Amino acid sequence: MGKRITEEQREQQLFPLESKLQAYVLKRLSEVADLTVFKTIKSNTVGVSDLIINANGKFVAIELKRSATEKPTLVQGVFLDRVRKSNGVAGVAYTWGMVKIILARAGYDTGIFMPRKE
Repeated sequence: MGKRITEEQREQQLFPLESKLQAYVLKRLSEVADLTVFKTIKSNTVGVSDLIINANGKFVAIELKRSATEKPTLVQGVFLDRVRKSNGVAGVAYTWGMVKIILARAGYDTGIFMPRKE
């Protein structure tokens, strides 16, 4: 039997590929009924953040990256700035924990994400 990973460890876990981080975040967000989440497709939405979320009526844009060494492109940065200027919440996340922080900035109760049994 493998070692169990705590929620705190999951919050800090880095993924080798951005697609793996996206899949994990989408899975966790899908567990919550009162969030509406859209994952954009890069080929036809240049600059639009990876995740567009309605968190209790607040517009949230999250750009996912594998690590802090990866930065948003200029176009992605412009999109994040536009969201902020429109009273939305926008941020770049490298981990599940950072996604929760961005959602908390939008006033969303992230305590709803209970520790998971793996």
